[in-house]
Amino acid sequence: MKRLVLKFMEHGLIWAIVVWAAAVALMAINTADLFWRWSFLALSAGGLVLAAVINWARKKLVLMAQEQKEESR
Repeated sequence: MKRLVLKFMEHGLIWAIVVWAAAVALMAINTADLFWRWSFLALSAGGLVLAAVINWARKKLVLMAQEQKEESR
């Protein structure tokens, strides 16, 4: 159970953004007006890019922390 909570804390924000982007994409599909359709698609794409950037930064910080830990030994 502790491992599940730790994994959720590591990836919870990313998954929340992905779910939000999917909901916005569904709104884009169901909208008849082209202006709002493209606006919602742009918001959805921006959310996916944001999730990718957060994941990249998290991995980079974990790698840097491991390197500092090895240097201190």
